[in-house]
Amino acid sequence: MALRPLRPDEVPPPIWRDPPRCTGVEMCIFRGVQSNVRLVQIQFLRPQDVGSGGLMSRDPAAAWDTVYKHSANALVRSGPQEGGVACAHIPMAVWNDLVAVRHLVERPYRGWFPYELNSTEMRVNTPEAAALISAQRVTIELVSAHRP
Repeated sequence: MALRPLRPDEVPPPIWRDPPRCTGVEMCIFRGVQSNVRLVQIQFLRPQDVGSGGLMSRDPAAAWDTVYKHSANALVRSGPQEGGVACAHIPMAVWNDLVAVRHLVERPYRGWFPYELNSTEMRVNTPEAAALISAQRVTIELVSAHRP
């Protein structure tokens, strides 16, 4: 799938940088959610996620930081609506196309309070990129199975 050039209003502010190119078989993007992680396995990114920052990271620690620290009252620890981390497995060629045309960018991420991480968070800039990422293989790890 050839990705279209971005319009000026789709290009993020300068703090957003290009993620590294993939040199292996695939690159993984992790997304932490406090409830219904099984739904993220079905649709990793929704249309309303386009243009939003901080939805995902190449760092699983950043995703788990969101699960445990974003809002303690929202975390579902078991059952059918359990939270966890979803991982989209992006093949090298797809990843490198996304990065080459800035449909996927990242910026530094310190985590939720008390800001202990030295990581990055990612933003998807177009609906086409969100659909392409969501079409890849997605695996999940539930909160009940996670051992921090």
